[in-house]
Amino acid sequence: MDTSAEKLEPKLMDRSETMSMSGDGNPDVKVGPIPGVVYCLSALPIMWPFQLMSGWVCLNPNEAVAITHCGEVTSLKTRPGCYPVLCAGSEHRRVSTKQTAANLEAIKVVDAVGAPVMVSAIMNYQVVDPLRAMYSVNNYHENVMVNAQAVLKMVVGQYSYNELKSQTERINESLRTQMEPTVTRSGVHTISM
Repeated sequence: MDTSAEKLEPKLMDRSETMSMSGDGNPDVKVGPIPGVVYCLSALPIMWPFQLMSGWVCLNPNEAVAITHCGEVTSLKTRPGCYPVLCAGSEHRRVSTKQTAANLEAIKVVDAVGAPVMVSAIMNYQVVDPLRAMYSVNNYHENVMVNAQAVLKMVVGQYSYNELKSQTERINESLRTQMEPTVTRSGVHTISM
């Protein structure tokens, strides 16, 4: 059975959602100055022992930490080491920037000719924008997994079973290119799928 080249070209879905961004493409979450009230509280002599004991952030390799003071992001640390931090009104959020492999459970999808097919996938991804991963979505890993299943269903539905078996490289590339715009808003880069 000879199929036309048009049928094998994957359809591109517009899965982008409007997200409040500044002109440079970064999310509205920006690193700002430490609020003055934090300096005032840290200057009190009663706070000095607390500052010496708990005013440090230790960062491991392949990790990023965002430090907030009074609800405002004041620092983003990405290099390993220990850093002094004013402890009054501070909160720390961590995210791993290691490459992660995720297994998509087998799901039943109807292929291009209407036959049900059981498919699963393994996806490799990495956090490349820690601020987006921490603040643009509720849970970046869950966001990636849900979007990966949706893209898997959509792409597999465009091919017949025989095409799925014979054109794996093309289908894998199609899956990866379809995933990239959906996970960019959560600060993630899809390495392979």
